[in-house]
Amino acid sequence: MCDATRSGRPSILTEKKVMDISDRMLQRLKKSIRKLSQRVGVSYGIPHTALKKRLCLHPYKITAVHELKPGDSAKRVAYCKWFLDFLDRDGEDILDITFFTDEAYFHLSEYINSQNSHVWCVHNPHGFHESPQHDEKIGVWVGMLRRCIVGPILFLETLNSQWYCDNIVYPFIAQLKEDGTDKA
Repeated sequence: MCDATRSGRPSILTEKKVMDISDRMLQRLKKSIRKLSQRVGVSYGIPHTALKKRLCLHPYKITAVHELKPGDSAKRVAYCKWFLDFLDRDGEDILDITFFTDEAYFHLSEYINSQNSHVWCVHNPHGFHESPQHDEKIGVWVGMLRRCIVGPILFLETLNSQWYCDNIVYPFIAQLKEDGTDKA
């Protein structure tokens, strides 16, 4: 009926280790378990067990969003109103004169991979990581009319109206005229 001494290896996860792991996590909540285990000097499983079972912390993914400036909301509303007015044109097939475009940027530095970013907390902090909207990157642009695709076009500069007209619109119109298309 008495509780006998346990046989086997004693646990490495002592209260002192749990407190050390807790203090190190509080210093930096985004710390990975691998780096934490290196700092504490134990195997990967020890901090993982301490975080999950003893401290009741769980990993939550951070959502990366573009930072919004004060004037952005008004610009969005103005664009929506312009587009609704554009759709109300009479007598024209909108798809014949609409040029759908998109661009993608490939980041060259400090891109946040949300699969590898976690914050360890008891409750979900719904954390966000704001990143600058204009970091170092290379852009790829492509456009599409009803019957043709334009691009892809690579660019390093900021995409503004002058660059867009000089490198995309005017060459495209010239190409349509050469091909004999009457939409130019």
